[in-house]
Amino acid sequence: MRFVSGFFFGLSVGSLLALVLAPQTGSDTRRFLADQARHGADQARRRAEEARSRLRHQGQEWMDEAAGIISHRNPWERQSN
Repeated sequence: MRFVSGFFFGLSVGSLLALVLAPQTGSDTRRFLADQARHGADQARRRAEEARSRLRHQGQEWMDEAAGIISHRNPWERQSN
């Protein structure tokens, strides 16, 4: 969540600075801003996919570890309540 907030804050500050400081025409500035927004969205999607992949991998490791623990448990052993 912190990344997303920082991303949008940076995007808005960068856009504002581009509008104020850019010695370009309006159409050039809009094109620049659209390109920057696309770049930011692509970067956010890439990072989200990386996070999703890491979580999927970690979840699989936990499932494998749990399966190992369960398979090594003695089925005849009484459980204490």
